[in-house]
Amino acid sequence: MHTVHTTDPAEAPVKDDGSSYEYVVIHGSDQGNVVVGSDSATDLLGSLIAGYNKIPQDEPGDDRALVARYDHAVVVAGIVQGALMAEATNEDRFDPSTSSEDVLTALFNEREIPFEGVTGPDGSVSVNWEHEVPLVLIDTDYAPFTERPTPTGSVVLLRPSSELEYLRSLSDAGMIQLFQAARPS
Repeated sequence: MHTVHTTDPAEAPVKDDGSSYEYVVIHGSDQGNVVVGSDSATDLLGSLIAGYNKIPQDEPGDDRALVARYDHAVVVAGIVQGALMAEATNEDRFDPSTSSEDVLTALFNEREIPFEGVTGPDGSVSVNWEHEVPLVLIDTDYAPFTERPTPTGSVVLLRPSSELEYLRSLSDAGMIQLFQAARPS
């Protein structure tokens, strides 16, 4: 793993032999952008989650790593949800004073509390999110990981079930930029 603290994201790290790393992640920090190159998703997550790459790579360690990714996802989901609500409020697309209690609960709840749906005018509960503000959730709280149906509609899912999927979902949510080297055909 190689880390570069830079304000220029174009400064992608390379291995000592000059070859490219399999993955490069760019994320912000107090010191500017951090560009991390590695052939290991574990190393990349170690640059994002304190102590992550010290977790043993064995069966009990796998469970601890999943919990660490989930805990990180809870924090990140809250940050992303807050940013989406602030953006929509600033653009006059979201006014909490005109939203239903179900909508406000879904948007403002802590992210470790799974979304159970919104009650419609007829009393039915739907997990299809149709609100202007996307709902940020963690996929391991829903099927196939639990009995809860996976919400549909305008939903951003963080996916901590595997290291690489979690990195991809962080990139999809705009928290990091993830690049993967092209593999020869």
